[in-house]
Amino acid sequence: MQRYELVDAVELGDLAILRVLWAAEIAADAGPFRAGQELRAHIAQFITTEGELISRIETFDCYEPFQARKPMS
Repeated sequence: MQRYELVDAVELGDLAILRVLWAAEIAADAGPFRAGQELRAHIAQFITTEGELISRIETFDCYEPFQARKPMS
């Protein structure tokens, strides 16, 4: 499951700037991730429109550090 929380939004003409907090829970062990582990990212998103249509989206993600699964011995 994943969720998004809108932290802040600013409109400047045809540009919308969003700050978003994203979080998701890992469903099954995969690579370095464990089932039940939560991942979180802070996102800055810049959305440009032309008329009523989105013409461009730029997204910059910054993930919080996570604990990698220890290798099996």
